[in-house]
Amino acid sequence: MNVLIPYNFSESAIRALNFTKKLFKNQPIKIVLLDVYISNKSLLLSTEQNKKWFNEVEYELTDELKYLIEILNREESTFIYEYKVDSNSLIKSIHKTILEKDINLIISGTSGVNNIQGSSKATNTLTIIENIKHCPIIVVPEKYKFKNINRLVFPTNFKRAFIAKELKMLTLISIVNNYSIEVLDTSKINELDNEQVTNKLQLQDLLDDLNHSNNQLKSRNLINYLEEIGDGLSVFTRYKLNIIERYFKEDLIKELTLQGNTPILVLPDFSK
Repeated sequence: MNVLIPYNFSESAIRALNFTKKLFKNQPIKIVLLDVYISNKSLLLSTEQNKKWFNEVEYELTDELKYLIEILNREESTFIYEYKVDSNSLIKSIHKTILEKDINLIISGTSGVNNIQGSSKATNTLTIIENIKHCPIIVVPEKYKFKNINRLVFPTNFKRAFIAKELKMLTLISIVNNYSIEVLDTSKINELDNEQVTNKLQLQDLLDDLNHSNNQLKSRNLINYLEEIGDGLSVFTRYKLNIIERYFKEDLIKELTLQGNTPILVLPDFSK
């Protein structure tokens, strides 16, 4: 399996790398560190001077990543490390790297891009979530302090059907780490309609071979619940919503990403 980490030597990038190493300990995976810089030309420099400047930036970043990988390779692990430096927009660079490196999963802290004219912003991770739609993404929030994960908390209102392809990363993480899966009913109604019942049964079939259970959120706040249990990795799906549903779901993911202390897995959407 190949994991991509947007990496800029910030604390959040280091946190994402450490999380990856712990999540996939003893697993044979390739970790690709991607450092992206935005090369805005200076009007005070000639074309040749700008080119020289950007070459120096790329050389420096490449040298730093090479040195980091040398250090990482001294550790006893099953990991293979690669690096890539790119002058592009973050999203274009990630799309390109997914294809070039056959990436199966992105793991990101709350920042991950260098800007020669400014600093990194936590919203880069939200930009990744909004634009990378067919690759699973794990977000490691800034406030997250590593502790043992024992379960994958999967909130759903059962208003959509799932297919095995969408749940592939959820299944893999559950199996390699022996995590249980807690399907958390967020519907807040006493009785599911026929479509929801059908979708719930279908999801149960997809998880049948895994250690899973069912629970109800009821009137509890989801973020508070995740923080209370303290041992979960929360799982969300992206799918086509009406404008009101999309607003509340995006707002929830934004709050979990920027203010929460629980890592989240955003699954891809392959629905028609």
